[in-house]
Amino acid sequence: VCGAVYSAETRSRQLSHQAPANEQLQMAAEALDSILSTTAGRTGRMMSMCFLSIDLKTGRACALNAGHTWPIFARYNGGSIQCEKIPGGGSLLGSGKHSYGLHEFNLEPGDTLLLYTDGLVENEGPQGEVLNFRKLKTFLTQSASLNTQMEQIEKSIRTLWSGLKLSDDVTFLGIRYSGS
Repeated sequence: VCGAVYSAETRSRQLSHQAPANEQLQMAAEALDSILSTTAGRTGRMMSMCFLSIDLKTGRACALNAGHTWPIFARYNGGSIQCEKIPGGGSLLGSGKHSYGLHEFNLEPGDTLLLYTDGLVENEGPQGEVLNFRKLKTFLTQSASLNTQMEQIEKSIRTLWSGLKLSDDVTFLGIRYSGS
């Protein structure tokens, strides 16, 4: 998969040197889907992925979803924090469908994106409890510090799943946009 991502990214860059971000992401997803369809797709294996492009000077962002969990977007407005999932949907890579959810938006200084794998919200604790959107939203709105937010998520998952064998991998990444 790593080689396929590199190949798809290189291929889309060659084809779309000056294309807008949404077209570049679409081309990269289609190239990766084609590579996976001809290799892993024959075994029935597919994968999800969220592609993200951010212009660090302007804050213009574009997210393309290929069957993955959607990032959570947190905007800081005058002391209050509003969270929402970036909308969309999309087909899995390796399916050959080339149908992806695309969302374009602007980041303002102080805005946060939380990207995560489905294991973060699907693994269950001993009583069947999970970290859902509402709980993740709480972590993002209780503190303006990105480090504190990420530490709270990590502490929560360590407590919730302490000693358990997880059914799915867990990865999460917080991105804070600081402006140009």
